[in-house]
Amino acid sequence: MVTTSPPSLMVKTDKTEYSIGEEVRVSIYLVNILDREVILRSRSYGLSIASSEGVVLTYVLFETRASPVDIPSSTSCLIDEWVWNQKDAHRNQVDVGSYTIHVNLLDIEYMGGCVIEIK
Repeated sequence: MVTTSPPSLMVKTDKTEYSIGEEVRVSIYLVNILDREVILRSRSYGLSIASSEGVVLTYVLFETRASPVDIPSSTSCLIDEWVWNQKDAHRNQVDVGSYTIHVNLLDIEYMGGCVIEIK
């Protein structure tokens, strides 16, 4: 059987609810469900965190590699692990509420996200 769905970018956190000021640990994986390998030129990505009021923080990781990243069929590859200290772009503690963490790879059009709650 040939799989026609594209690989997906899985963004997950160590939990879904956090106390105010608590570190949020974010893991980013590329999940290859194709029947062939996927080749990434790099693990570069952009990340944004937004509340209902708008984007509170953006982060970009640029990676240069001597060789590409090969992700075999039916496997996943850790792209990066990142920690958010719940500070906005001005280094202020964000308010309680729901936040969406959105990630997109820069070299290929894969994106994913997750939602957390700060209480």
